[in-house]
Amino acid sequence: MKLIPGFLMEFILPKENTTIYLTKGFSGEKNNLFLKVVHSNRDIKLFWYVDETFIGTTQSIRDMEILAKKGVHLITVIDEFGNEIRREIKIK
Repeated sequence: MKLIPGFLMEFILPKENTTIYLTKGFSGEKNNLFLKVVHSNRDIKLFWYVDETFIGTTQSIRDMEILAKKGVHLITVIDEFGNEIRREIKIK
């Protein structure tokens, strides 16, 4: 992770080294996986990727929901200055 001095970005969810078990809702469909980061500047845009595939942009709100499949996935979040954080997750 590279950072511009005075800026900080960190994962809140998912936690590091966590295996995630997706639950099913009342309808029997799997629930989405909830991702959350914190950034020292709330006005910065964040760009979200799963396994290097762009999934969306957030600003002010630092949450993203994804429909994840079983396996190991790499979550990457990049701010508009190019600072990035990565988190590998395992879903069962």
